[in-house]
Amino acid sequence: MVISRTSHVCTYLLSRWIWTRMRFRSTTLKPKSLICEGEVHAQSEKVTEIPEEVELMTLRIQKGELEKRRSDVNYKKYVYDRLKVQDYPERVCLGGVTNSQSKKTSSKVKLGILSDVLLTVQIFRPVQNVSNQKYRGVESLLVDQEVAVLGRQKLIQLRDSIGCVSDIAVPGDFSENPNFPPELRAEDLYKSGFFYINGVFYSDMRNTENRDYSSQIRAWAKETVEKIGPFTSKKMEDCQFMDLDLRLGYPYVYVHQGFCEHLIVFSDLRLCHPDDSQDICDYPMYLRTPRKQRIICMVCHIKTSRWVTFGNKRVPEDPFFFCENCFFKYNYTADGKKIGDFQAHLYFDRTAIF
Repeated sequence: MVISRTSHVCTYLLSRWIWTRMRFRSTTLKPKSLICEGEVHAQSEKVTEIPEEVELMTLRIQKGELEKRRSDVNYKKYVYDRLKVQDYPERVCLGGVTNSQSKKTSSKVKLGILSDVLLTVQIFRPVQNVSNQKYRGVESLLVDQEVAVLGRQKLIQLRDSIGCVSDIAVPGDFSENPNFPPELRAEDLYKSGFFYINGVFYSDMRNTENRDYSSQIRAWAKETVEKIGPFTSKKMEDCQFMDLDLRLGYPYVYVHQGFCEHLIVFSDLRLCHPDDSQDICDYPMYLRTPRKQRIICMVCHIKTSRWVTFGNKRVPEDPFFFCENCFFKYNYTADGKKIGDFQAHLYFDRTAIF
């Protein structure tokens, strides 16, 4: 009994000592305790204003860099995306709008999003149909964009935030008149699209001319011998993310432009916290865009491709990519006459989207 009581006392004293140490650490070893009084925090209080009378070369270079970031939003996003520390005060959002800019234009849209959930959506590059290969390479499935959306937002807002070259492409052959291509893009002509999530087709029917792509699929499913379905259809603009029955990591489909198919995956779901932007206009928000290698001109190997030709017998490859200058010099005479027989289409590189 004496040994038992002694062991209990030792255990109690040991637990009290551990609890005291943990309490001491929790109250003293916080991040704020590492900053001395009067010390400028390295991330939250950066020097952004440099006096005019400064002659130090490093400060003059820094001043020029800051002015370039203020004038060019795309350059600012390029710099911040490659910083090791990502908690910069202004997050560059969709359309080149920062938190500070959106707050000026949306002072009445302050919402307490702490009670909302934040979904992370991965959008993959379009999958090309390869009919002559038995297996499709794994490298074709690449994450193209990663976007954060709120649970209260609607599917239509996710669709409007997805960038794809198929939307900005200008359809048609312009080899006969390359100087006057039409201004209408594919997204202006073909506005239909849908998400397929758990047996439901969510179609974009905002425009009266939009078509329900899923109608033919649902009709085919009813006529086929295999047991497929049942499928239902809803309007994309009427459905919120919080109303969906989602599976994290499970692939779903986004289709637009008739044949352009993207796999989408909901990779993460969490509650919003105070470090998240509290302005709903910042969402959907780009979290990550992968580095893209541009398609350069196959003639000069310097400039980005602007034209692509098909059926051109004067070049070694089909299709063949040209920059603006090489395209006209190689395929047309000085007075603008076409040389040979080929089709010419305007080409938009993936790097032009972001």
